[in-house]
Amino acid sequence: MKVGRNDPCPCGSGRKYKKCCWGLSDEQINEKLKSRPRAQDMIEEFDKASKGSKIMQCLHPNHDECSEAIIKAHSIQKNKILKKISKNGLVINPLVKKFKDGFNPFQKQGCKIVSTFSGFCGYHDKTLFQPIEDKPFTATEEQIFLHIYRAFAYQYHKKLEMHKMNDVLDKRLAIKLANASGVDLAISDFDKDKRVFDNAIITKDYSCLESFVWEFDGPIYFSASGFDTPTFGPDKKKITDLGNPNSTVHHLYFSVFPEEEKTYALVAWLKEDSEKLKAFRRKFSTITENEKKNFLNTLICETTDNLAVNPDSWENWDPVQKDIFENQYLFSSVFPLRSLEPVDPFADPGFDLFSLKPPADTSEEDFI
Repeated sequence: MKVGRNDPCPCGSGRKYKKCCWGLSDEQINEKLKSRPRAQDMIEEFDKASKGSKIMQCLHPNHDECSEAIIKAHSIQKNKILKKISKNGLVINPLVKKFKDGFNPFQKQGCKIVSTFSGFCGYHDKTLFQPIEDKPFTATEEQIFLHIYRAFAYQYHKKLEMHKMNDVLDKRLAIKLANASGVDLAISDFDKDKRVFDNAIITKDYSCLESFVWEFDGPIYFSASGFDTPTFGPDKKKITDLGNPNSTVHHLYFSVFPEEEKTYALVAWLKEDSEKLKAFRRKFSTITENEKKNFLNTLICETTDNLAVNPDSWENWDPVQKDIFENQYLFSSVFPLRSLEPVDPFADPGFDLFSLKPPADTSEEDFI
């Protein structure tokens, strides 16, 4: 097949043919193909491994009730939240990856895609979460549980897919990612929590959580959920020894969302972890509203990719605050290391997602 001067070069360099291998023989081009950098091959393999590591399974403990179809379930509510904060069916969502036009991790994505994971069948996604999808939030024990459980399910499913990706890479390239053992430990830690969540769902006893509900006046123009594994408590005493693989970790889950003219933030952990996390309970009993926002801002920036922001609000955010947030988010994503010294999670991080301005017109058009 004839290659045009302005066509991509057949050697795979990504440059135009006229500026790369123009004038070389087929044999010379083939030699270049054989000597392509292994890094490029690895990037392609990573991409293939990512696409090939998707897991389709229902996390609900009662598999006998499952419908046949595993769906793309939303971990951030689609109709009650994403639709409200979107513009033309789009929200800003962090994507830490390369793009053709450079490195910009905060991209517009369609609400049909954002926060989705193939972790529930259609039947259980509908019936299990009905109390928070179809009813107003009144902070019942069941509603709090379902918000926190959904945050857990999304993160747990992601870890399972990361484990599968490591296995795929090991088979294809005979390598394991540096975080492979950490992913395995994280799954083991989550398995402990899953047993508690599963029992609560089966028995319909949702009292397994110690939770805190923070209510703020006025709606926000973002939503997020996730978890943290605190190394230190607010009293600066060590909670978890991350240098010891046998050390038990204790998860602190959170969910932040707007509803009607209010904003709610839920922070919770398993009651069996309450003794280890008691310093947070003590702090929460005297916490100020500014400290609540500082704590949530820091959690969101440093621990989760499950974040959706109104595009207009993002675009019009104070540039200094946005710059601090983007830099801190990227640093936490590339270097997800825990501090070896206690830091104050209630201090002002230099940005405030709660200060995002309302969009001129929040659209509720069909999702993209």
